Amino acid sequence: MSEEEFFTGRSTPRNPGIMRIFQDLELVEHLGSGIPYIVGLYGRKAFQITQSGLRLSLRFDKNIDKESIKKTDIKSDQKSDQKVLEIVFKKPYITIQELSEAIGLTYAGAKKNMTKLKKQQKIRRVGPDKGGRWEVIEKNK
Repeated sequence: MSEEEFFTGRSTPRNPGIMRIFQDLELVEHLGSGIPYIVGLYGRKAFQITQSGLRLSLRFDKNIDKESIKKTDIKSDQKSDQKVLEIVFKKPYITIQELSEAIGLTYAGAKKNMTKLKKQQKIRRVGPDKGGRWEVIEKNK
């Protein structure tokens, strides 16, 4: 993987079998958002990449504004939800794989968004898994 792929969050698990099991158990998300999140807080200089490995040095800051971090996460979730709703509204027969590619999330990330929107009763599945479609119940509920 290139340095640029690393910094933008490309995720390549060392053991895909174990990762799949952890995903099935909902212990991990496999979104690839951890590194970009760290870079956003500390910058790329926090990472030292060499031929033999990687070192991450995080300076502890007791004054870090935890509330602004939470607000950023909420805004990001709301943006993803809105993107999903718009795409599903335009393409009701879209698969989760196609959706993940359209919004730039992993399969697990797209599935998580769909599950959350179903729980919020903003979308519903009409028909079977194969051949069925998505229906937006209320776009801005």
